This record gives sequence, C-alpha cells and structure tokens, in this order.
Amino acid sequence: MPGSAFIARRMRSGGALATALVALSFFIVIIAFSVAGGFRREIHAGIRAQYGDILLAPAGFDYPGGGEAVAADSSLLSLLSRIEGVREIRPLVSRGGIVRKEGNIQGVIVKGIPDTTLAPLHARIPSRLASLLGFSEGERLTVWFIGEQVQARNFTVDALYEAVVSSDENLTVLVPLADMQRLAGWGRDSVSAYEILLGERFASRSALRAKASELGTAALVTEGEPLFALPVSERYAQIFDWLDLVDSNVLVILLLMMLVAGFNMVSAMLILMFRNLSTIGMLKTMGMSDRGISAVFLRRASRIALKGMLIGDAAALLFCALQGAFHLIALNPQNYYLAWVPVRVNFAMLLLSNFAVYAAILLFTLLPCLFIARVDPARTVRRD
Repeated sequence: MPGSAFIARRMRSGGALATALVALSFFIVIIAFSVAGGFRREIHAGIRAQYGDILLAPAGFDYPGGGEAVAADSSLLSLLSRIEGVREIRPLVSRGGIVRKEGNIQGVIVKGIPDTTLAPLHARIPSRLASLLGFSEGERLTVWFIGEQVQARNFTVDALYEAVVSSDENLTVLVPLADMQRLAGWGRDSVSAYEILLGERFASRSALRAKASELGTAALVTEGEPLFALPVSERYAQIFDWLDLVDSNVLVILLLMMLVAGFNMVSAMLILMFRNLSTIGMLKTMGMSDRGISAVFLRRASRIALKGMLIGDAAALLFCALQGAFHLIALNPQNYYLAWVPVRVNFAMLLLSNFAVYAAILLFTLLPCLFIARVDPARTVRRD
C-alpha cells in the first residue's frame, strides 16, 4: 500500500538500537555457519591428504604392521577408477619404526607414497615430530624398522608438514614408495594397500559409507586377494562426531539468534508504538483500518530488519575475509586440530540463514500489532 509506505518513512523513530541488535544477530549467525563450514572443510581436507577418503586393504591391515604384499591388479585399478567420484587411487607401503635423537626415542609410521616431489631417501615429517625431537629441514633422519630382523634406513628431512591427526601414537613420516618397496623386498607392483580420494561432493558420512560399499563390492568380485573398503569417517569416527556436534551447536545458535532478534524487534516496535500513540489515533479517526495501521509498523520493522541484516552481513563477510587471509584468531591444535579459526563462507547457506532470521523477525513483529486494536482514538489524539 503506497500510503502505508509513505507514513512509515515519515514516522518518528530512531531505531538505532534495534538495528544494532538485529545486525549483531545476523553477524553471529553468519560467523557461526562460516566457522563450522571452515572446520569441516579444513579438517576433512587434512585427513584426506594424510589417509585419503577410503582405505582399500586386505583384512587385518594396519599402518604400523604394514600387512602382506598386495599385487597391483591393473584390471581392478581400471575398474575402480571408472566408478563415479573416484579422483585418485594412491598405492602405499607402510611400516612402523623408531626414531631416535640425542637419547629421545619416538615411534613413527613410515608410509611410502607415489609422490614425485620426494627424492629417493628423502622424507617429509610432521611438525609435531620435529618439535618433539628437534628435527629441522636438511637433517639426517635414521629410522629403525623392527621385524624378524632390525633394519635401519637413513633419510634426509625434506620438509615439515602440519598433520590434522598428529597424536604421538600415529606420527606419520612420508617417504617415496620405491624406498619402502625395497625395504620390504617387494617388486614395483606390490603394495600394502590403496588410499582412494573422492570428489568434494562425497564428503558427508553417508556418501563416504555408500562409496566404500560400492568400492568394496567392486574389489571383491575381481580375482586375487580380497580387499575391503573402510571409509575415513569410521576410522576417525571421533573427529567426525565432533564435527557433527559443531554443526548441531550452529543450529542451536541460529534458533537462539532468531529468538533474540525477534524479541528485540518486539521491544523496538512497542516503543515505537508508544511514541506514536497520537499518530495511531489520528489515523484511526481518518478512517484507516487496524490492518492498514499494522502495515505501517510492519514496513518500519522490515526496514529496520533489512538495514540490520545488511550491516551484520557486511561485518561478518569482512571478518571472514580478514580471518581467512591473516589468521587473526589462533587455536590450540592439540584441542581443535587446527592452529587457527578456519572460515568458509557458503553463500547458499548465507542466503538461507538470512531468510530464516528475517522471516522470524517479521513473525515476531506481528505480536505488537495486536496492540493497535486496543488504541482508543478519543483518548490518544492530541488537540492543540
């Protein structure tokens, strides 16, 4: 209604406090979704970089033990690579070992991978291992492998890397695949297992389980030793449980911010109505219906909510840009797996959350409009 829009623009109301509170609600919601999305992306990316999305291995395989040799079946690899979502099949050979420096001893898992950036007898070690034993790039790293006979290999530390899963029990040293095959006495076609990387859209637990089932079925119908598929979400179930808990907390924050923004807007509208009692009475005497007067205040509430939404979104996006570029807020990686607060802006989720909070605000604003029907024009219209 053009008349209600005109009156809403001319109505006496500061609305600054209500706008600020609504902006704060939108800011908190967008930050919560962005941080939750950032944690899920960074932690999952870190885990899949270390262990892939799905492990395809013989029964009883574990990384420290290494397991028996598996022949690299070209027909199996060709079949697996044609399955939807499979991006990379990464063979590996792993063994448990012991590293010693200046009297300090640490158990490690040495994993051979087909990484062309690693020169022969060079190793990439986790920063946690470097801090425990004092290793730095360019130093010699001697690893003792315990088996039927003790074997020692000297590697050169090529680089350090940050491992998402880096407890002292599973520190993983990355070396060239050929070095580990020679250590085990295997040929170039023998490996311990395969780590399979999937596309980004297969990151959820349900998608990982479905793909593991599909890959495991494909591996079982081929000739050779049967291989079983294990999704990373089951191997590190506690981490994925923690991520699910973060997502649940974000939904709770969304509901709380809806309530806070709604109640703040109710308070602002009641104050606005009390400040404009004479205007309400005058409009009634001029024949405007209660619904028409309510439309005036709803338009005013909508303007306040939209202004607060734009301010809150702009502030949240600015914070995400700064945090993503400079990592302003740090974390303890022993507790949160990462050294900084990650952020990821999902614009589809941003629009959806904006719509949800905005709709909740307008629904709450309908409550004060019931007050308009109780206004008596004869008692509220001021006469000069």
